[in-house]
Amino acid sequence: MEDLLDIINSVEDQDEECSLSERSQILTSRCLDNWNYDLGFVYSNQQNKFSGKILLVVIVSFPKSDYDEVLRRVKEHNK
Repeated sequence: MEDLLDIINSVEDQDEECSLSERSQILTSRCLDNWNYDLGFVYSNQQNKFSGKILLVVIVSFPKSDYDEVLRRVKEHNK
């Protein structure tokens, strides 16, 4: 999770109101489309290396309008 946020926030956002960095870090409540983070537990009954185990799952949800920029930043990081 920390690595993802480092990648997302490695780019200086222009002085836009409610920038991607602000929304991803939930820096202000004035942004209506802040990202959401959840933590959950899932029991895996799939036949794989996690079979019979309880998994701790981190869920990140963000607006679809951020997708293209998030993808661009991750691709740029992975070059």
